[in-house]
Amino acid sequence: MALINWLKVLRALQRAEEIKRGLDYCRKMRNKDACNCKRGELCQRALGIATGLSDNAIKNMLLRLEAFRDELGDDFPFEIRVIKAGMNQPRKFIRLK
Repeated sequence: MALINWLKVLRALQRAEEIKRGLDYCRKMRNKDACNCKRGELCQRALGIATGLSDNAIKNMLLRLEAFRDELGDDFPFEIRVIKAGMNQPRKFIRLK
């Protein structure tokens, strides 16, 4: 089952720009000037909505990926960016390299 979830995440990241255009959540965030996503990148909330996975599942996946980032070095296939500006929980953004 976990492999299926990873495949959902990979497919969503491959279609990041299409997903951002189509999700109501992303549209509302852009309208409020609160969207911090860069090109080809999804925030963890948008990733959860697009894949149908819970916020907690996405959070745990990102924590696992961050744990492997140092181990894999340049072979790490994702870029994870974190914004910690004045929030209780940092916002994380992910994209494929």
